[in-house]
Amino acid sequence: MTEIILIATVHRPKGNCNPIELYRIIEEINPDVIFEEQSPQNHTLIYLGQRNDTIETLCIKRFSQGKQIEHLPVDLERKMSSELQNKFAKVFDPFQSNTEYQNINFQREILSQRYGFRFLNSDECSIFGDKLKSIENIIISSSNDFEAVETYRKWTEMNDLRETEMLKNIYKICEDKKYIKGLFLVGAEHRKPIIEKILQKYSNNKSINWNFQYLA
Repeated sequence: MTEIILIATVHRPKGNCNPIELYRIIEEINPDVIFEEQSPQNHTLIYLGQRNDTIETLCIKRFSQGKQIEHLPVDLERKMSSELQNKFAKVFDPFQSNTEYQNINFQREILSQRYGFRFLNSDECSIFGDKLKSIENIIISSSNDFEAVETYRKWTEMNDLRETEMLKNIYKICEDKKYIKGLFLVGAEHRKPIIEKILQKYSNNKSINWNFQYLA
């Protein structure tokens, strides 16, 4: 059975959520495989130096130097038109002008900067995320803007599909090849829904022993 440790991350540095701290965590875990929140195409471009690094890829590049370790993309291949990207960006504008939303998001950012990855991997951080999503739904549903409702639905559906795909790929990889210890690095907003999907869909699958509380 493969043990896989789930670590929630951010893709850009902020306070104690930075490459130095994430590298320390990866080095301490010392996995023999790392599953990345990257599509295959984006993964290839980043490791060829043709696309900017994230915190995660910076640390993985450093950790994998001189080591026999696999680091594999497990995300969905996404091809979005510039029009759809603009719609996604636009639909979030009303959230940023909502005072309650701003306050909750500000508190989460401060705690992330102060307590780093330990906070990102806490139930407290998930509660902040739930509060923000609740406000988003209220704003969208009361907007009477069909396009905004539809765009937000597509955004939510896309994230759901991505999380489902990432888990499907991890289980498939671990069926084909046995690892001792794996590490799954994924953005903090995906942590709770991924845990829920594992408990709902894979509770009877014993090929992976998940560790959600490594930083608890």
